[in-house]
Amino acid sequence: MLYKVYQLFIAFPVVLVSTILTALITSIGGIFNAHFWGYYPGKIWSKVVCRVLLLPIHVEGRENIDHHQSYVFVANHQGPMDIFLIYGYLGRNFKWMMKKSLRKVAARWLCLLQGQTHLC
Repeated sequence: MLYKVYQLFIAFPVVLVSTILTALITSIGGIFNAHFWGYYPGKIWSKVVCRVLLLPIHVEGRENIDHHQSYVFVANHQGPMDIFLIYGYLGRNFKWMMKKSLRKVAARWLCLLQGQTHLC
């Protein structure tokens, strides 16, 4: 019960405000430097959301990633936290790939501005 009160009156407003601020910062900053502004604000936002929701996160194996090598990271979407965990804890600047039908969503311009890739 106490956690539900925390979620409603503390976590929800913090997540909402941080999401709006991150979207604005990323949108404006992406005009000037999409490589930086398309990743780092999202990384901070993801960590804030995970901490505000009091999620215990432990990452193993990140030291095995060679920073001079290219990788394809694939999320299985078994839960709602994939985006937060990839952004906040992977430790690699990356680009999203999305299916072509997502070009029709309202945030299309933001994705294009950041140089995100659409699949056929």
